[in-house]
Amino acid sequence: MFISKNKWILIFSVSIIAILILFSSLNDKPSTVKINNMDQAKQYLENHTFGDISMMQLYNQILVYNSSIDQKIELEELKIGLTTDYKVRVMIMNVIDTSNAELKSYSIQYNKETNYLNVIEKQGEENKTRPSATEVLTKLDKYKDRITFPKGNYSYYNVNFYSSGSIGPGDNLYAINDQGVHMIKDTMLEGLIFMVYGDSIKKEDSPIYYIMTY
Repeated sequence: MFISKNKWILIFSVSIIAILILFSSLNDKPSTVKINNMDQAKQYLENHTFGDISMMQLYNQILVYNSSIDQKIELEELKIGLTTDYKVRVMIMNVIDTSNAELKSYSIQYNKETNYLNVIEKQGEENKTRPSATEVLTKLDKYKDRITFPKGNYSYYNVNFYSSGSIGPGDNLYAINDQGVHMIKDTMLEGLIFMVYGDSIKKEDSPIYYIMTY
């Protein structure tokens, strides 16, 4: 059967549109991250000190996702406020799911004083290089018992993820690895950097920086 030129053009155009729609639907598929029951996570925070908490366990209690996208969940921000007996007082953990074309951000927010634990979902910011959430939390779990908090008349302590990159040498800069804690004296090191300080901050204070090397 003969098909006219115009019909071939129509068939070709329809095929191209169908392909574009298919790729668009694949790129814009909804996030595969699910938010879990929060009660268990809240009890876990309330019943453990910072030294006993597994941040990975807490993270996995709250956010559930397919293991195939594990390395595509990136950490944007982590701030942990502690009481002087090292209980978690406040926490903000922001992660971004980069597994789809449309980035999705999840902000885990906890406040012990107001008995508040929630996850806020929103569209993620522009795609830029961030470390894997699993990588940061696993390193923190491994080495956090080697962190020393500042001495002084403080009401609270804070542990913040500072950046992924290089640091050193300088005052109040320490490297943490399997051999222990070492002052960074004469070299630059690559790794995950955490900032530790007391609150309220005094004029003479300066944060302590710990780098957990790759």
